[in-house]
Amino acid sequence: MLSSCSRTVLGCVLLAACSQPPVADSTAAATPAVNLEEARAAIAAANAAYNAGYLQNDAAAVAALYAEDAAELPAGEPTVVGRTAVDSRVRSAMDSTTTTAAANTTDELFAAGDYVVEIGTWSGSYTTKQSKATSEVGRYLVIWKRDSAGAWKIYREIANRVPAKK
Repeated sequence: MLSSCSRTVLGCVLLAACSQPPVADSTAAATPAVNLEEARAAIAAANAAYNAGYLQNDAAAVAALYAEDAAELPAGEPTVVGRTAVDSRVRSAMDSTTTTAAANTTDELFAAGDYVVEIGTWSGSYTTKQSKATSEVGRYLVIWKRDSAGAWKIYREIANRVPAKK
């Protein structure tokens, strides 16, 4: 059974999919259904590459995981649209901090049409250029889509921090 968050996300994804223009050729072959186990393995590898990119201070490696038309919705900041803009935002973050630990856990993964929705938790530790150490945890939601080569790319992403327990 899907959680209320998952049902809301699924509804949004389905609405977005319905707003796509119709296929011009109605005789074209239908897009094959998502193989969720293959997608799970590819997304796990992409998540490992994402974390490694931050640990290696490699903004280009992180940005390469995003679709050209990606949108990132960072908490408390304007929406970042497009891979190039994501690259700039990641480079800016890496210019001011050094990531010392990065991890994520996929809590839910499900197909929604041609997309895969991932909901999970993340944690990270950082040191600022002024040597101030910080650790954070949070939740994220990512909508993945295939690129023209069939690779899964981050299409939409939103994340937030979970306040530390008092």
